[in-house]
Amino acid sequence: MKKIWIILTSFLVLIALIILGAKRFTGFNKNTSVEHSSAQLTEKSSKNNKANLHQQGKAINITIADQKISAHLYKNVTAKDLIQRLPITLSFSNFGSGFDEKIGDLSSKLTTQGMPTGEDPKVGDIGYWSPEPRSVFYWGDVGYYSGIHRIGHFDDVSKATQLIKQQKNTFKATIELAN
Repeated sequence: MKKIWIILTSFLVLIALIILGAKRFTGFNKNTSVEHSSAQLTEKSSKNNKANLHQQGKAINITIADQKISAHLYKNVTAKDLIQRLPITLSFSNFGSGFDEKIGDLSSKLTTQGMPTGEDPKVGDIGYWSPEPRSVFYWGDVGYYSGIHRIGHFDDVSKATQLIKQQKNTFKATIELAN
């Protein structure tokens, strides 16, 4: 009888462990799916935030070599900070050999709070280089860099990039709000 009692008790303990294990396993799956859903929402939210950072905002005009080019600044904090400084005239030059961009030094930094730490600007973008306060006109593909913040885009990319690319030496560009 003692042997049957030990076998029965062992059997009950085994069933209890199986049930507890099944509950933990089921709970683990639920938590995993919740965490997975949460990660998907965070990723989706991050994509939405990036899209919101690049929504078309204020219309501006940029004058280079007596030619006025229309553009729009985005609705983000860095672009809004630049808007507060307009109109502004900057001296632009080549960043360096092999870079498809022209840079113009700003007198002080723009805010980048809430902006991505870096971006991959598109051809025709207007950017801000935060390590050194610079406005940047992209006439080619430069790739992702930490410190780049997209703050606007030329309306007629072909016309703008052609004009910017043609500027071989230092040139002046006036950025002002459009009427």
